Amino acid sequence: MKNPIFKASVIAAASLIAACGGGSAPITTSTELAADAVKAFLAKFDASLATTIPASGAVALVLNDACSLNNGFSKALGIADYDADPLRVASRQFDIGSTRSNITVLADRSTTNADG
Repeated sequence: MKNPIFKASVIAAASLIAACGGGSAPITTSTELAADAVKAFLAKFDASLATTIPASGAVALVLNDACSLNNGFSKALGIADYDADPLRVASRQFDIGSTRSNITVLADRSTTNADG
């Protein structure tokens, strides 16, 4: 027996993914080049935490671009939130000297957000 609710859900999900620009573009660059770019970015991120926690939100989020979103926080909101709670920031001392390693890029896709 066919399930019309499942079919409608699949169509709605596919429309949402296409509207957000996800999943529709072919792989355009090699995963090796993407892995090199990711490793370079993460090296910069690790360097920002090498000896101390950033003193301000502007310094902490310098690597984020203007349209960055993180759990619904824009870059400006992230900076304001970081600066508003110095005790929470100070409690992140365990991040000092942390590094990211063993990075694997599974695919590299170019997409465009529907909102530009």
